[in-house]
Amino acid sequence: RLWQKGRWRPLYAGTQTKYETQLQSNSGDLQTQAQNVLSVYSQHTTQNSGRGIYMKALFFGSIGVLAETSELQRQAFNSALEQAGLDLRWNIATYCHHLRVVGGRQRLAQTLGLGVDDPLIDQIHRHKQDVFEALVAARQITPRRGITDVIARARADGMNLAFVTTTTSQQLALISNALSDSVDLNSFDLVTSKADVTAEKPDSEVYHVALERLGLAANEVIAIEDTEMNQAAAVGAGIDCCLFAGEYATVTHGDRQIHDAVHALGNT
Repeated sequence: RLWQKGRWRPLYAGTQTKYETQLQSNSGDLQTQAQNVLSVYSQHTTQNSGRGIYMKALFFGSIGVLAETSELQRQAFNSALEQAGLDLRWNIATYCHHLRVVGGRQRLAQTLGLGVDDPLIDQIHRHKQDVFEALVAARQITPRRGITDVIARARADGMNLAFVTTTTSQQLALISNALSDSVDLNSFDLVTSKADVTAEKPDSEVYHVALERLGLAANEVIAIEDTEMNQAAAVGAGIDCCLFAGEYATVTHGDRQIHDAVHALGNT
């Protein structure tokens, strides 16, 4: 089981060397995926139980872990590109590809062949953020399936909760307000933002910051991330990390048969 004798156990080992390179779909039967999660978990539980390791914290790594916003982001980018007079639109397949790059400015810079600090990048990104805020305000954003259950279970067991992100404070406030009825980020023990680091993900700095501020060792924490690039940031800090891939995330490692891994966590 994923929840056993008052202990939380990580779903994956702490290195990516165990992952086979194989393209996996983000769809599939949730019951089958949950069974695969249990299989991976049971193997790791056996390893950790002998070492007597108890999990003390659960790190949610990205906005995409808490809520599915990729389509709204894509629409906002397209509006901003059009407003800038560019004959460029990102369809779903193209946007899935761009999500391999962490950060909206970085995606724009790579696509347009400009520097991240170029004035045009700043103009497009600011307009994109305005449109995204309007879309979030117009539509009800809800937590991804299983997230509230996992938060409740972790809290009941006295675990620390952290939202370990390198997004901007503006974006953080937007999502926090949109999810406030079901996920209270103010109750988390730690919430980070871009202001807390010098290097954004996939650099591991923010995870090291979180461990230091909470006084925890990497093997006392489980992280949940929504893309492989973000997952690499947790793994790089020595933290076991479950990949809870978003709808538009591209997934390549063979152990990933768990599109709704957090659903399994919340219902075992």
